[in-house]
Amino acid sequence: MKPNRTIVVKIGGKEIAPGSACRQFASWAAHMARNGARFVIVHGGGEEVTRRATALGIPTRRVDGRRVTTPEVLPLVTGILAGEVNLRIVTNLRRRGLSPIGLTGASGDLVTARIAEEGRWGLVGEPVRVNSAFLWSLLCNGFTPVIAPLAPNTGGQILNVNADTFAAAIASALGTELLFLTDVPGVLRTDGTCIPQITLEEIPPLVQSGVISGGMIPKVSAASDAVRTGACRAWIGPLGTVSANRPFPRGGTAVVPPAAHPSSLSSPSPTVTGEG
Repeated sequence: MKPNRTIVVKIGGKEIAPGSACRQFASWAAHMARNGARFVIVHGGGEEVTRRATALGIPTRRVDGRRVTTPEVLPLVTGILAGEVNLRIVTNLRRRGLSPIGLTGASGDLVTARIAEEGRWGLVGEPVRVNSAFLWSLLCNGFTPVIAPLAPNTGGQILNVNADTFAAAIASALGTELLFLTDVPGVLRTDGTCIPQITLEEIPPLVQSGVISGGMIPKVSAASDAVRTGACRAWIGPLGTVSANRPFPRGGTAVVPPAAHPSSLSSPSPTVTGEG
């Protein structure tokens, strides 16, 4: 079937851990591909890094809730993300008939990053350039890129990039849909019901009121950045609500531009540029 959707999917948590959830994600991706979708998959792996560091007696330091990536811990991060986790996802996708290709931001000059917040979190980066031509060449030739969120700066230093931010930058550069697959139903109201859609202008008051809090803040922030700078739409929610037969998921929370300003879908990014 001719592809009719290109989707950047960010996965983490149980979807990348060994077991049934990872296999379920691979089966879903294969089903979606048979029904006309093609994917760029970005994965996390921070929980595995933390567990391995603890087992090895390597201390984990955090600033404002985020892990500090030191020169000592960086080899562990790269080994787990680019090695174990990436290979696990690639293997599961391959078993289901896809043609996955494991990558990092350093592969094919894919992503260039810079140190985030003047080194507040050590060797943690933020994307500044995405080689979209390279990704399109892979997609158009039937490959499914599976990308670990690691990228070099202009000096060649590998940086650990937040996977949500990494996925948002790629979706922005490609101008595609962005899906954040999570273990929660989406952005929840105080009564526990899911908010089906929020606009960019509604996000700040929801954060201030505490409706968007904790780990949902960086996901919503990344989704809003992506929509503001080029992604056609973004969505946050669990795997079970995504279907190949609907143009957008049933359930979860969609992040969309204000209806009065549709041009914001295609406004240029202030930092991330796509090539090609």
